[in-house]
Amino acid sequence: TLAMRVSYGGRSILLTGDLDPRVERELTEQGLMEPADVLKIPHHGSRRSAGHALLQKVHPSLAIITAGYENSYGHPHPEVLERLASMRATPFRTDIWGMVCVRTDGRRIELDAFRWQADRRTQSLRRF
Repeated sequence: TLAMRVSYGGRSILLTGDLDPRVERELTEQGLMEPADVLKIPHHGSRRSAGHALLQKVHPSLAIITAGYENSYGHPHPEVLERLASMRATPFRTDIWGMVCVRTDGRRIELDAFRWQADRRTQSLRRF
């Protein structure tokens, strides 16, 4: 399992990969999770991922959830989406938006989303 917090200027992004819920709890309990502007939600937003304790410590404004369109696992789980809503963290889901790109200059955070089109080119959907 690899988790990495990337900071640049006054902005930070926490990349959690497939962080196991047990490891997520251990890192949170040990005080190793710090606030971040953007959180990549662990394990595609499965039910036990992104627990309340993690979200309280990290307190992200934006949450990236990588999940396939109409995936058979039902990711992201509605409980994860509810936890994000309760923390006022805006989710950006790859199953809805397509590829999500995050950039920062240390002050601002920019998000781009791209969805594949029938002609195999990408179309920019939204820039924040």
